[in-house]
Amino acid sequence: MRLLLRQRGGSPSPFDRILGTQLGTMAVDLAVNKEFGYMTGVRKSNFTKVPLGIVTKGARLIPLDHPLIRAARSVGTCFGDKTASCTNNKNRG
Repeated sequence: MRLLLRQRGGSPSPFDRILGTQLGTMAVDLAVNKEFGYMTGVRKSNFTKVPLGIVTKGARLIPLDHPLIRAARSVGTCFGDKTASCTNNKNRG
């Protein structure tokens, strides 16, 4: 859950904490039942197990000029490349 919070920013909300607990509980249930090779997720408001083979089918690249990338860069997000937003972030605390 921590990764999700870092992506959207901010402190965890009660919803975040409950969702993390529910996904974690399902993941433990899968392990107890020896159902390995899955991740837990939410699809159409239902908790589900997703085979890792589906989620790891290679990179899903987003074009660098995609509106979400531009929006993230406009608030100083660095994606590890050599852009102004990455250079400017080095000076932040």
